[in-house]
Amino acid sequence: MKKRFKLLFLVAVLTLFVPNVMAAEKTASTDAELMDAFNTAVTGDTIKLTDNIEHTGGKILVGDGKDITLDLNGYNIVTKTKNDRSITVYNGILTIKGKGTIKHETHNALNVWGSDKQTSKIYSKLNVEKDVTLEGNTGLAIFRGNNDEGAYGTEVNFAGKINAKSLGITTNGLIKHANGPVVNIKNGASITATGADSVAVYEAGNGIYNIEAGTTITGATAAEVRAGILNVKGGILTGTAKKLSSVPNGDGATTVGAGIAVVQHTTQLPITVNVLGGTIKGAEALYVNNTQGNSAADWAKVKAVVTGGTFNTDVTKYVADKYVAKLVNGQYVVEENKTIESTDKKVKFESDKALDNDLKLEVIAKNEEEVKKVTEKVDEAYKENKEVKDVKLIELYDINVTDGIQVYPMENGKFTISIALEDSDKKYDNYKVVYIDNQGNISETLDAKLVDGKIVFETTHLSVYGIIGYNNATAQTTPVTNPNTGDNLSMIIILGGLSLLTIGMSVRKLNKNN
Repeated sequence: MKKRFKLLFLVAVLTLFVPNVMAAEKTASTDAELMDAFNTAVTGDTIKLTDNIEHTGGKILVGDGKDITLDLNGYNIVTKTKNDRSITVYNGILTIKGKGTIKHETHNALNVWGSDKQTSKIYSKLNVEKDVTLEGNTGLAIFRGNNDEGAYGTEVNFAGKINAKSLGITTNGLIKHANGPVVNIKNGASITATGADSVAVYEAGNGIYNIEAGTTITGATAAEVRAGILNVKGGILTGTAKKLSSVPNGDGATTVGAGIAVVQHTTQLPITVNVLGGTIKGAEALYVNNTQGNSAADWAKVKAVVTGGTFNTDVTKYVADKYVAKLVNGQYVVEENKTIESTDKKVKFESDKALDNDLKLEVIAKNEEEVKKVTEKVDEAYKENKEVKDVKLIELYDINVTDGIQVYPMENGKFTISIALEDSDKKYDNYKVVYIDNQGNISETLDAKLVDGKIVFETTHLSVYGIIGYNNATAQTTPVTNPNTGDNLSMIIILGGLSLLTIGMSVRKLNKNN
């Protein structure tokens, strides 16, 4: 038993300490040490800077299935000449953490080469954490693999900061296949491109870009999509160029002045842009244009759909069904379409669920004869109620939602209706709304309140509704008549005398019997 216990204890100790033995920390304070650290690192290793490094050697490659971490540790790596390349991830995994900057003054601060084959065992993956800054002509560039066959399975998770001259993050336009690069721009990321024709996020090739809430994307154009999928879930995207310009280009970006530009490339690949949230600003917030002059069949593969977000220019034509772009304080806010107004704006209908955009609110005032009949019903209903007075049927409407041709069924929902009143009808203490059934009877009485000059009530269906106003009756106090005190005194004397007489007669009878 003791031997077995010792064996189990040894296994537990090895389990705790073997990973630490296998994972090494390599330090680098010079370019030579940095190159050597990357060349000799194995999966699990961390390379930690201990000084600023000017890189002048050859390409630094993370590949061969290695999974390593670079800790900047408060220091920087600077590459100055175009012939010297910065770090490249190719069929390996690299995580960069720690406060510091990776800079290439004339080229790309970081490169990712995708896997040539979809069957590769290890795809290229880059994780850039929040304290890391990239600086260069381009911050981060994603290319096909060394054999120019593909960029399969590439993944980038970016939570850091980019300051670039031309492009912030870009996917090369020669990437055309499915299962292309996926770029996740994470909460807290900041990408800025400062050139006059710069693009902060340039998706030239096929792949998927996801921009999360809490991001800041800024360039002459904030984002341009020429192929693939862009999902904007939040963030602030700002195109800084004051004037919109879009020029055909088979080898680069086309547009400045857009928050988001959607311009199909010469590759004629499908494009899908989904804007679910965020704040999008530019000379044109969302610009969708066949600048390249591709065929109608190719251009039909381009789709931009907006279901949320705030825009400084109108995006109504890209808004999905059951959503609307509302002008609020000079900004177009896209939200679910839950409200319909009558043409005269007097009546508003609100649903707890999104409504089709082609629905209309039909409000018909009932004629004088119909109003008279319902007034009689109201008078009859309230005639015995001594707590109210001045009861009046103010309005009587048939309220329905139509698709432009016929009444659209609206039942078993949760609806709020508000109806504007004339000033003369805003004087009542209380209001009610009555539902009038098909026989002209009051079928239901609903609570209502006056809010900003409008009667507001909730219901589960639409039909004929009447608005009733009434005042509270003044409480009547019945006068109490005090009895005459003289009469009371006479009554007391008489009752007292009768009592004495009765007692005397009883005593006399008792004596007689004795």
